[in-house]
Amino acid sequence: MNALVHPEFGDPAAVLSLQERPLPLPGAGEVRVRTLLSPIHNHDLWTVRGTYGFKPELPAQAGTEAVGVVDMLGDGVNHLTLG
Repeated sequence: MNALVHPEFGDPAAVLSLQERPLPLPGAGEVRVRTLLSPIHNHDLWTVRGTYGFKPELPAQAGTEAVGVVDMLGDGVNHLTLG
């Protein structure tokens, strides 16, 4: 899968890059969501700069909101369906 990643805090234009990451598998009680759209908001840019209310562990993937479709269910998930 593709992910927008920053290995350090700084100017988003300088530190963000698109990277290939392994497709995660859901654990027990989890689902995997295939992301269709993930906008980058002002708070995402502040986080990349290191000036927001928290600093994620680096390297970090940018983006905190998304629209997607459940494409895999973990063990024990029976209240959701694929799609």
